[in-house]
Amino acid sequence: METDLKGILVEIASLATGQLLQDDDKLGNHELKNIIFDCRSMLRSFKSEVKHVLKHVFLCLT
Repeated sequence: METDLKGILVEIASLATGQLLQDDDKLGNHELKNIIFDCRSMLRSFKSEVKHVLKHVFLCLT
């Protein structure tokens, strides 16, 4: 399927996931290595950027 999607910004709340998608040194022999490589390939084909974002955390203070 041919699309014109380019420059997609992917916001991820998990810092570890963002690091796995962006940094080859972090991957090692991760059990999901093949899926991560597929995701990286798709992100590159769309010329996408992965960005870690902080989500609001609700804390119960006593």
